[in-house]
Amino acid sequence: MQINITKISIVVSKHSTDRVYLQTELPLGIWPYKDTAYLSMEVAKGKGVEYVSENFPGVPCEVIESTPSA
Repeated sequence: MQINITKISIVVSKHSTDRVYLQTELPLGIWPYKDTAYLSMEVAKGKGVEYVSENFPGVPCEVIESTPSA
């Protein structure tokens, strides 16, 4: 099986691991079933951008700075 990754979002945290979200072309498996599914993984703190650059070259990517909860 091959899963196509269409976009990647990296949530960078100052206090925890980075979170990487891989947007796919798979149909969403929960209601309302109208979007596409994503996969997520944790990456060592501060290493999300490096990990994505090395392992997913050419895939569009956005970096989101995490803000602490109030």
